[in-house]
Formats: sequence, C-alpha cells, structure tokens
Amino acid sequence: MALTASIIRSNAVPKEEAFRLDDEDGMYLLVQPDGAMIWHLQFVLDEQDKDITLGDYPEVSLVDARKKRDAAMRLVAQGIAPKSPKKEKAKPVKEKHVKIAPPKEEPLPLIAYRLNNVPTPIIAAPNDRLWMDQTHQRYAYRCMPMLISNQSGWMILSSHAIRAEWDGRQHLEGLKITCLSGPQPSNAISIFGSGIITFTLPYLFRTPPGFNLVAQGPTNRPKDGVSALSGVIETDWAESTFTMNWMITRPHHPIIFEKDEPICMVFPQRRYEIESFQPIVRDIKSEPELNDDYLKWADSRRQFNQDLKVPGSKATKDGWQKHYAQGKTITEKRSTAHQSKLSLRNVIDET
Repeated sequence: MALTASIIRSNAVPKEEAFRLDDEDGMYLLVQPDGAMIWHLQFVLDEQDKDITLGDYPEVSLVDARKKRDAAMRLVAQGIAPKSPKKEKAKPVKEKHVKIAPPKEEPLPLIAYRLNNVPTPIIAAPNDRLWMDQTHQRYAYRCMPMLISNQSGWMILSSHAIRAEWDGRQHLEGLKITCLSGPQPSNAISIFGSGIITFTLPYLFRTPPGFNLVAQGPTNRPKDGVSALSGVIETDWAESTFTMNWMITRPHHPIIFEKDEPICMVFPQRRYEIESFQPIVRDIKSEPELNDDYLKWADSRRQFNQDLKVPGSKATKDGWQKHYAQGKTITEKRSTAHQSKLSLRNVIDET
C-alpha cells in the first residue's frame, strides 16, 4: 500500500529496533531507534540487489522522494547505477563528534537464588506499555526519557493470579485476598494491614560488594486502585529475602493481578553514590552559553507549538521535535554519550 503523510505520522514511531515503512516501486522509509527517518530505494541491476538512500525525512518529503525514485529508476532502465544523493550542505562542526560506546567489561553478576520450584519468571523490562500503545498515534513512544525508564531494570512476574479487596479497616482482616490460579500457598498475603498486599518472592538476591538492589513497581505501568511501594535492600551481604508490597488506595474496589503480570522491578544501585551529590540552585543567567541555548530552544518550542495549529505546516508534517531523541541540541550540538535505548542482558537460568 502506498504511503501517505498521515500513514507516516501514525506509524513512524521509533522502536527498539529499526524498521521500514514500504511505499511503492521499491521505495521505503527506514525509521531508526533515535527517531531519524531515511528514504531508501531497492532495485535490481545486473542481476544484483541494490539499495540507495534518497534523503532524510521530512527534509525530503514523500512527493520529492518519489521524484528521486522515478529519476533513479530511469537510470536503472538505461543500465546506469544511480547513487545516493550527497548532502546539500554540511552542518558546521566545531569539534570532532566521537560516539562514546558502552564499556566492554565483564558483566557484573546479579544473582537470584531460587528458593522453590514455583515458576516465577524474571525478564529484562521491555520498552512497550499497553497504555502507550493506546495513545493517539502511539504518541507516547516519542518520549525518549520514558522509553529509557521503561527498560531500566528486570521485571519479576507473578506466579499466581489473585484478587484482593480492602474494606478500609487497618486490621489484617480488612484485606481479603483470593487466589484465582496457581499452586498453594498463594504468593500474595496480608501481613501489614492498612490495605497492603504483600507478594513473597521466591528468590534470595545477591549483588556485588557495594551494590544495593532497588525494588519497586514496574515503571510507567500504573494500576487502577493500587500503588506500588519501593525499597532499597543491601543484597551484597544479607541472607534474608525481601517482599514486594502494593498499597490499595481505594476501599471496596477489587484489585486483580493476573498470572505473569509484573509485580516487581529491580535494578542495582551503587551504595553511597547518591550521597556524593551536592544539589545546587543557580540562576541560569550565571551560565550565559547555556542560557542562550535554552532561550533558543524555548523560542523554537513555542514556534513549533504554534505551527502545529497551521494545516500543511512543516510542524504538522514533522509531528514532533526530534532533537533530544537524536542526541542533539536545537543548535545542532551533538552529545557524545547519547543513549537511545537500553540493552539489558537476559536472565540465564542455571537451575
């Protein structure tokens, strides 16, 4: 099916891996994880598959990309190999841009010692969320900080399906928990009162010396009527386990946790590191260069938001400003350490 500007706006949302949106006659739009979008053309010449670029979108519009495609295919018909167009103008670079790669070091062990045989999966947190899928044109996926946060840890999935309802009393008996599926005993109990659901986790965690383990609810995964409580555990020495707790916020409202639903998210944190920081509040005018960059960004954002209301404007075609996702400022200064996604290691089961 041929692409349209509307189809591109609705579907060209960055994902963890690059993907393509196909047009006609071999042309497609490649969408990169950092939000960059590049026109490509595939064709066959001298019995060999070829692929060239036609320019960046939206700088090269859909109409212009098709014109470039048609011109290239006329050359192919003559037996001439078309070439990817050169950039019209080089962007000024004050200093050499060197991408800082993640350190190639031996991975630090994060060990979960299994305490029983009840299947309780641990997975690297994915970047997708159901509510984000349901936003208009999947707009939420354009927020790079939220995508990074989504992936920042490992999720522990529930071994049971349970239903909990709190009558508002502070006593233990005020919370009724019913096991809907899974082996007995259930992984959810009431031991604190006050409408707090306590999930027992069948693991004893061990981190390297000097590392704590943060246990919290899955990031950016709200659940109606209940809120996850978080904790920081010294898992480099303790021989004890910890629980995951959720506080019901609305009495007489049934709460259901499905089997394999994430009930806990964990990630290591170096002990004492946060205490090494000294928070400071300063007037931004004390940093003239930063203040100047900020004002340019603020003006650009105001203008962009105004232009979004104008049908056919460049802003409406772009849909959103991609500078942060691409690791650059409004003045085209590039970060050497921008991270557009996380690549957490999958869990190795040695049991």
